[in-house]
Amino acid sequence: MRGLMVFAVLTLACTVIGCRSGGMYTARGKKPEHYLTSNGDLTQQLEIQESNTIGGGSTDKFIVIEKDGKWKTYAMYIGGHLNSPQAILNPGKERTGQLSKAEITELAKILADNDLANLSSGVMQTNLDPHIIGIRFGERRISTDHLEGNGRLLPRYRRIADGVQNIIEKNGGKK
Repeated sequence: MRGLMVFAVLTLACTVIGCRSGGMYTARGKKPEHYLTSNGDLTQQLEIQESNTIGGGSTDKFIVIEKDGKWKTYAMYIGGHLNSPQAILNPGKERTGQLSKAEITELAKILADNDLANLSSGVMQTNLDPHIIGIRFGERRISTDHLEGNGRLLPRYRRIADGVQNIIEKNGGKK
């Protein structure tokens, strides 16, 4: 009976504060202001990584957006043998820039529309996906690697990655 009581309390706690596999987070996340500070900056640094596995390695594209809107993009080839992995930065692919407050707000709207705070991460499955999207927002790290329920969740990952990429492309930056 005591075990059942503990389970009920834990279930209630998870319902109230939003437990998910991979950690606990608040249920906040469905409004743009949940991702913004009072002065219009992001509450956390945002990183997007897209990996495409080819042969013995992968080509990875990265977008990093600091809280204040400073951003950088770069690409990298990660490959080699198990005993001697190599990570090679693709020269000429780096870009930097600064998002305006309006662009940061647009970014927060994309995160809120896709409920990033409550988006599930991948778990082990037998089918490996050669294309992986990883998102990190502060300490929250999620990925489509081995994602269950691809049909339901994958479009949300894709909309976040594409939305961030579109904002960066419109902003332009410099090489």
